[in-house]
Amino acid sequence: SIRTQQSKKFDYVVVVTADKELQKRRVLARPGMTIEKFEAILKKQVPDEEKRQQADFLIHTDYEGHAAARAQIAKIIETVILTHPDRWNQWKQRQ
Repeated sequence: SIRTQQSKKFDYVVVVTADKELQKRRVLARPGMTIEKFEAILKKQVPDEEKRQQADFLIHTDYEGHAAARAQIAKIIETVILTHPDRWNQWKQRQ
C-alpha cells in the first residue's frame, strides 16, 4: 500500500503512470538495462494498478513529449487551489 505512515505527512498522493508495455520499452531503452533488472525493479514496487487506485491524482505519460503531462500537472494545481485555497495560501507563505 502506498498509504503508509509516511504518506500521512502529505495532503495528496500523485501517481505518474504509463501503459505497461510503454513503460517496459522506455526502461529497456536505458543504458545497461536488461529484462531481468526491469523485472527485479517491478517486484520491489507496489503494482501500478494499486498505486493508481490509491492516488488522489494521476498523471498519464502515455504520450510523446511533455506537453500532455504538463497540462495534467497544471490541472492538478488548479484543482488544489480551487478546492483548498487555505492549503494553497499556507504553502505560498512557506515559500
